[in-house]
Amino acid sequence: MLGVGDDAAVLRPRPGFDLLATTDLLSEGVHFNLSWTSFYDLGVKAVAANISDIAAMGGTPTALLIALSLPPSTPAGRVDLFYRGVLDAAKPFSARLAGGDTTASPAGAGVTICVTALGEIERGRALTRSGARPGDLIFVSGTLGGSAGGLELLTHGTRFTPGRYRTDPVEEKPERSLIRAHLHPVPLVVLGRALAQGRLATAAIDVSDGLLADLGHIADESGVAAVVEIARIPVSPALRGVPRLGAKVESLAAAGGEDYELLFTARPEHAGKIERLARKCRFPVAPIGRVGPRRSGTPRVQTVDARGRTIRFEDLGYEHFRTAVRKRG
Repeated sequence: MLGVGDDAAVLRPRPGFDLLATTDLLSEGVHFNLSWTSFYDLGVKAVAANISDIAAMGGTPTALLIALSLPPSTPAGRVDLFYRGVLDAAKPFSARLAGGDTTASPAGAGVTICVTALGEIERGRALTRSGARPGDLIFVSGTLGGSAGGLELLTHGTRFTPGRYRTDPVEEKPERSLIRAHLHPVPLVVLGRALAQGRLATAAIDVSDGLLADLGHIADESGVAAVVEIARIPVSPALRGVPRLGAKVESLAAAGGEDYELLFTARPEHAGKIERLARKCRFPVAPIGRVGPRRSGTPRVQTVDARGRTIRFEDLGYEHFRTAVRKRG
């Protein structure tokens, strides 16, 4: 592969593999706030979010293309910090920075980041959103609500600088754990690869817009409905360790978004294999519901309590073109 330094990168997909490509556009004031997000954090999160898309399809990330639009007054040191974050986040996955562009943004436009991530997967093995079928179980990895809890804390004045990117779990105070989850998410490439190679998932997506919203994407693409038991959703332990977030724990976990865990469906007969795989990969995975047929007049995603009674959430997750855009960190 020919990378940075020429007019274009040269990529050579391996024989027997399909090419994966994904792009994310991040705008200041919509997706991040520079009053609590450093340029290093921006580099980490921009890369992690895109590599997570590759992970959700069961692929291996290989290359990154990054376009950066900055106000002319931006110090060069901040640009260096941004790319240090990019390289630190890409290193664990051996993904290379293959090119991109940097330009000045118009007055008042702020910072805009466009990341394109490329990856590969064995031909015909890509996990998609369209494979879920009635009778499938619904699984989610890890715990949810940590990133949304971190954003909640940052929005209300709590400050913590995570420092250099790290992928190993750390013992720290709940507030710091939540903010780290928001600023430095970790893509689950190993788990996604294992699900694809084992042909265990029928559909998959990463939790970026929120569990209920992303499950809705699977339901729409697969033409099915989904029922989620609220009590089964694995909540970030750090959320319960911050008293002021207590009343919001369920909604943050169900609809908060940007946890970048893997949400997937699978046939019931594969549940045992998935549990063993999760233990081997050291990523907890929990069954949280079941896929059913789509019927007229029924919601695409229904949330219920342990007795099967419907629970309604005012916020179902992030919608990219909602009139009142919810600002992210």
